[in-house]
Amino acid sequence: GPIRNQVTLGGQLNTTLGRAELGPILLALGARGRLASAEGARDLTLDSYYGAKEGSVLRRNEIIIRVSLPKNTSEMLRAKGCELRCSHAYKVASRRSFCPGLITAGFAVELDGEGRVTQAVLAYGGLGWRPLLATGSAAALKGKPWNQATVIEVVKQLDEEVAALAALEAGDVRRPLVATLFQKFFYQGIG
Repeated sequence: GPIRNQVTLGGQLNTTLGRAELGPILLALGARGRLASAEGARDLTLDSYYGAKEGSVLRRNEIIIRVSLPKNTSEMLRAKGCELRCSHAYKVASRRSFCPGLITAGFAVELDGEGRVTQAVLAYGGLGWRPLLATGSAAALKGKPWNQATVIEVVKQLDEEVAALAALEAGDVRRPLVATLFQKFFYQGIG
């Protein structure tokens, strides 16, 4: 029979390429994975799937059998002290279709009843061998009001953090996109 190409979520994750566009999106959504082999199965967060060194924590003879996203019902969010959760993904490419992205971003922000950030995920792809999490900038958002002043305050830190993680030079065309996509998330979302 004919050979067909097929794209799977597990295959996309297993490439461990920085340009793999689903990584940052799944990180922002809080994805978890289940890996299995003849020796047994194990669960892990998507962030822990990517090892500290180039590659993944996938062991020899192990496969990805499931990728799951948490269910975020109103009741579950309220139990965490969250009234609203907003997430969005962005891709910037040199052409509109069938072109790998220069940079992909996945963002999620959870807000309490007073509009303060209780949780944030700022993830980027296309900047290194794995998706990058801007954990310092996400921590800087916690407890602050989700408003323009907070976003402007965090943008400089975000630029410096991601540039250091990805070893981006000042002239790299992707560097200004780090801040621009985060600001777009704020202005297009719930800001």
